[in-house]
Amino acid sequence: MGGAGTLYLAIKYPQRWAAAVALAPAAFTVDREGLGKIPKMPIMLVHGDMDTVVPVTVGRAWAEAMKAVPMKEYHYIEVPGGDHGTVIGSHQAEIFAFFAKHSR
Repeated sequence: MGGAGTLYLAIKYPQRWAAAVALAPAAFTVDREGLGKIPKMPIMLVHGDMDTVVPVTVGRAWAEAMKAVPMKEYHYIEVPGGDHGTVIGSHQAEIFAFFAKHSR
């Protein structure tokens, strides 16, 4: 529940985070109200299109909600052929660059 936990903590304690990255979040219910509370927090979401644990439709739904808020900055990376485990390592460079850009 790392990706779902990331989204939960970003929404619940926004003052603690400069940015957040959620990998294949098992957050099946999109918290649109919560996202509305953090429209300025940069968010990155990475999800594989072959994920059999958390369907890619979940990641897509969160990305659509971030677009609708609208979030000031969000990045959705859909990994072709990626599954629930491979997305953890597939985009580490982008993730660390994202955090470096959004540090406090």
